[in-house]
This record gives sequence, C-alpha cells and structure tokens, in this order.
Amino acid sequence: MAGLLKWLVLTMGGVCAAIGIVHLALGIDSVPGEGAAGATVDSRERFYGAIFLGYGLAWIRAARQSPIPATAVRWLAFVLLLGGIGRLLVHGRPRPAALVPGRPDGHRIRAAASVLLALGRRRKGAV
Repeated sequence: MAGLLKWLVLTMGGVCAAIGIVHLALGIDSVPGEGAAGATVDSRERFYGAIFLGYGLAWIRAARQSPIPATAVRWLAFVLLLGGIGRLLVHGRPRPAALVPGRPDGHRIRAAASVLLALGRRRKGAV
C-alpha cells in the first residue's frame, strides 16, 4: 500500500510540474481560445504556471520522504480541492453537475476528496 501511495503522489507531482512548465513556457498559447488576450493575461498565465510547477515539486518532495508525510499530502490535496471548487464557480453560480463522472473539472474535486477521505481514516502523521 505504501508503494502504491508513493507512486500516486509522485505521479501527481510529475503531472502538476509538467503542466506548470507548459503554462510557464507557452503563456496564453497553452490555453485554447486565449490567443487574442493581451500581455497582462499572458503574464498572469505564466505566473500561475510557475506556481503550479512549485505545487508539483511539493508533491514530488512529499513522495520522496519515507514515510510519506500524511499531513503534507492532506494539505496538498486540500489545495487541489480548493482549486476544483474555484473551477466549479462560474459567474457566481456553483455547478454541481460537474461532480458527475465524465464532466469537465469534476475529476479535480473527486481526486482531492478521495485523497482527503483516505488519509482521514489514518490517525498517524505519516503513511
């Protein structure tokens, strides 16, 4: 079980870091439909890319520790959960339909909630 958790946490970190690198390098060209946006939006996109790269590196750092610190993984999953909730809010309206499997953005909420629930069952500070 610890090997599977390590693989999942490491994969999460690698994917997030890769997404961050792409957004940092390409700016608004990494977002479909944003090609007409100006320098301000491009700058913001690259800034968010750098933050996402750091977020991915934090996941990788957690995966490389032995035992994997459950508190760190909980906080990282909580940040993902907050991001997913933010994506659900469109024009001030929550979109509960996004929680349905197969809907866009619902995977972020389900993934983060699954990690938090699984780790919530453990009482120790590391897994």
